Amino acid sequence: MQGGNELVTGRSNSAADLAALTRLGQSVELKQLEKRLSRFNLFSILRTEYAEIRHSNILAWLLDPKGSHKLRTDFLIPWLSAVLTENAKRADRPECWFDPASLDAMQVKQVYVDREHENIDLLVVIRFEDEKNWVLCIENKVDAPESEGQLERYYEFVERLWPNAERRLYAFLSRGAASAGHPAYLNTTYEGVSKTLRDCLELDIPSGPHFLLEQYHDLLLEKFVIDEDARKLAAKIYETHAKAIDYIVANKPDHLSDLTRAVVDQLQGRADSLGIEMDASSSSIVRFVPEAWIGDGNSGATAWRPGGPIILFELSFASDRVKLEVVAAPPDEVRAELIWDLAGKPPFQRPGRDRPGAYIKPFKRNSSIRIDEGRNGVERFSREVVDWVEQQLETNECKAAIGAIEKLIVEFEDISQ
Repeated sequence: MQGGNELVTGRSNSAADLAALTRLGQSVELKQLEKRLSRFNLFSILRTEYAEIRHSNILAWLLDPKGSHKLRTDFLIPWLSAVLTENAKRADRPECWFDPASLDAMQVKQVYVDREHENIDLLVVIRFEDEKNWVLCIENKVDAPESEGQLERYYEFVERLWPNAERRLYAFLSRGAASAGHPAYLNTTYEGVSKTLRDCLELDIPSGPHFLLEQYHDLLLEKFVIDEDARKLAAKIYETHAKAIDYIVANKPDHLSDLTRAVVDQLQGRADSLGIEMDASSSSIVRFVPEAWIGDGNSGATAWRPGGPIILFELSFASDRVKLEVVAAPPDEVRAELIWDLAGKPPFQRPGRDRPGAYIKPFKRNSSIRIDEGRNGVERFSREVVDWVEQQLETNECKAAIGAIEKLIVEFEDISQ
């Protein structure tokens, strides 16, 4: 191992640490990695990198042979072949068994691409020269979770409308390695889109579309898939400068805690107008209780603090986006059953078929506020979050949830007595 790794664990040596940091700052590889990761990207500037609708629009354009990209079927067929190859051994879908290589020999006569038809993200009808039709239904998931019954509705619609199609294919396209909650869907990821797009960039296409596709490909590499070249470069930098990097990691600012504290301060300052009382928070979760829930019936739990509330709101910063949830930590079986029974009625929704062991989360609201936006200004971020919380508390669904839980807490008081 080279440069600076003679400084191993032991007593801190500030001079040696400073020397290691200096060597890291002068590293040619680090400058290469910084340049690679800070490249100009149109989609990032417009803050559309995680906008599912934008991705679906670009995919619709790519899948359409008549698109201004002039790719004809040079994206559609290779990408579809890759999806079939990924799922070639799916024993539960024998009707989809097909030699992907034979797709290249099939002559496409016409392709029809539709967006949001019956709420389906992408619906592609391929007509071949032999007049056979293939129908491809694509459900695109960038950030949002799969809705209950969503895939089944789309499946029934396609099966009903195209009963005579030679092939009816269903693709579940996700940012990560998510699996579809319906057996008919073939799982695929944006890594396959990126690979097909990379090959398309080698073709002779107009300069304008080429620039857009190159930008989109760079976005997928940075945000959606592993950039192997960047990974290898990062590994080389760490091997050479492990001591300095470990020192930086050990002393990095706790950005998430800063965001949490700022939101707590904002909520505390507006607690009276919001009708809430703050409770114990952590480094990534802010907790509060509506005034309507404060009382003996909603006390005695120990999940968050001794004698704390049984049910409260949690504002979480632990995932990509800010979310607001009702969380219950019932101290006994009787109250757990009452909460679980309530979770099965609107506006609540049970988080699963079986009752969780410790925490029950029957009500959730997801925001469009990304956690990384906090890096652009903690105060602005905290105001935006608290404004969103205020909006949510004013919705009919949230008011109904607060009212229903208020009544449940009255039942808890009878149990306590």
